[in-house]
Amino acid sequence: MTSLDLSNNPSLNTVSLTNTTLTEIDIRNGYNTNIVNENFDISDNPDLICVFVDDATWSSEYWTNIDTTSHFVETQAECDAWTGVDEQLQDQFSIYPNPVNDS
Repeated sequence: MTSLDLSNNPSLNTVSLTNTTLTEIDIRNGYNTNIVNENFDISDNPDLICVFVDDATWSSEYWTNIDTTSHFVETQAECDAWTGVDEQLQDQFSIYPNPVNDS
């Protein structure tokens, strides 16, 4: 499972999803402010890029248990912009020789 949609849960007050294979989580339910920082943990998810929320600015300020590779977004267009970043960077780098023998 790489995607999880919790947006149809207006009573949601806890999100604890650690060490998963998720790449996207959607928690846009109109009531994100009901989830306090102690009840929000999506850390240890290295593949998680997009966390869809009601207000990305608010979420960034109040929810801190998130990996540096994850991003709060409000729209699919914002998510698409983040997912394209890694692909663009990969095209700009090459390592030679590969494999390396010394250092």
